[in-house]
Amino acid sequence: MESGRETPRLKVKENWFRGVVIALVLVWTFQLISVIYRRRNRLKLPPGPPRWPVLGNLLSLGKMAHHDMANLSRKYGELMYLKLGVVNSVVVSSPEMAKEFYKVQDSVFSGRPRGFQSKVMFYDSQDLILSVGDHWRFIRKVAAVELFSPKRIKEFTDARREEIMITALQMLEKGKAGETVKADGVLLALSFNNITRLLFGKTYYGPKATGEPADSAEFQRLIMANNAAGFLVIGDFLPFLKFLDLGGTKAKMRMNAQAFDAFLSKRLNEHRMKGPSEQSGIAIVDALLQIQREDTALTDNTIKGLLLDMILAGAETVSDVKQWALTELMRHPEILQKVAVELDDVVGRDRLVEEADLVQLTYLQAVVKETFRLHPVLPFLVPHESLADTKVAGYDIPKGTRVFFNTYGMGRDPKIWEDPLTFNPDRFVNSPINVKGQCYELTPFGSGRRICVGLNYAMILIDFTLAQLLHMCELSLPHGMKPSDVDVEESFGEQITVPKLHPLEIMAKPRLPLNVYSEAGVIF
Repeated sequence: MESGRETPRLKVKENWFRGVVIALVLVWTFQLISVIYRRRNRLKLPPGPPRWPVLGNLLSLGKMAHHDMANLSRKYGELMYLKLGVVNSVVVSSPEMAKEFYKVQDSVFSGRPRGFQSKVMFYDSQDLILSVGDHWRFIRKVAAVELFSPKRIKEFTDARREEIMITALQMLEKGKAGETVKADGVLLALSFNNITRLLFGKTYYGPKATGEPADSAEFQRLIMANNAAGFLVIGDFLPFLKFLDLGGTKAKMRMNAQAFDAFLSKRLNEHRMKGPSEQSGIAIVDALLQIQREDTALTDNTIKGLLLDMILAGAETVSDVKQWALTELMRHPEILQKVAVELDDVVGRDRLVEEADLVQLTYLQAVVKETFRLHPVLPFLVPHESLADTKVAGYDIPKGTRVFFNTYGMGRDPKIWEDPLTFNPDRFVNSPINVKGQCYELTPFGSGRRICVGLNYAMILIDFTLAQLLHMCELSLPHGMKPSDVDVEESFGEQITVPKLHPLEIMAKPRLPLNVYSEAGVIF
């Protein structure tokens, strides 16, 4: 009876307590919002489009976000403010403004955003691309000395040549059989095999992979699964929705992360079991394990994060650039003819291209630069983040602001480029503009201290592949197809890169005397 009489009192007390808690939370939330609002009103932020409550400008960006950002920047200027959920963001859309971020205040804007993907896929930002501070400086030094030094790049000259020969042979065999070649497939296989041969001394992509069949099948499955997973996690922008997994992106990332970790751990164990005396010292993983024996700061997770950077960030970007270049050459036969004439003048028709020839292939280099300008495969690069409150051009940039470099918009800006929508490599002939990071109108690899450490290696892969394939193969469109029929539609949304939506299909036949191929070991 006593307990029965006390129950209503307990419920009243419980409801009163809940009411007090809710009231306190509402008061605290109101005070917090007021503080943020007052602080934001005191800040002089860059101009930008109107924002929705809570969502900010998220609804302003659709599936083709790089198009939307370019259009908004034309309206709001070279430095634009966006509120992406709770994330302060600025969009940089002029070479002059890019210089301010890349050079003048490089140290302030050298941070990287951290989100679900960096935590789950990249070992809580233990990799090179997403790490910051002392850890980043340590990993960058390792990468610069052991992965992409001139000596290391030279060591893999023969390997690069062999992989390109395999690709050329596949294309010529298809041509001989009267079949078309889908450029995205052969170029992607070439990129992945170049990367994994550099990392592990084996290839894992395509029918001619040299790794164990089960490992090759798993690697190819992982690449396809990662491409299908997407990269946008809404909880990174709207923290109160972290409990949601829209589209299953987080679950897919977790599964991919576990599978990649198992694949990479197996590679580390294989090379570790060899022992130092059995390792060739050429494969990158062997060099990293040697460093680890001398410096335990290089943990297994850091090594795996670095390897994953190269696999996921290095292969597809390089492949996409090459496909866009070939697409534009197929659309412009007169430009393709100029490339052919230069190859014949520099290399001749009695031998194949060597990497030493690349420095003299200035028109081909102009084609690649023009491809970077008109078809940037990383339209925002990898976003930076401000490490402290600062001012730029008289505007306040709060700490933690995300910085997007609008390379897509700058590449198509008539204030920077004459006739910007026309593919015209001649604009780079005898031009001082390069892609090394000091010419802020063209920074496909970024600039400043966060510039891509693999820039030189990527450029060799792009230039050498295009030069060799265009010298060995006479490329043409399928029968009945005109240059004007080749589309330049883009795909964007699932990943941060912009590949061609519809794969380029081409025909290939020998361009050189047949004895040149046989002497090079290419028999078809």
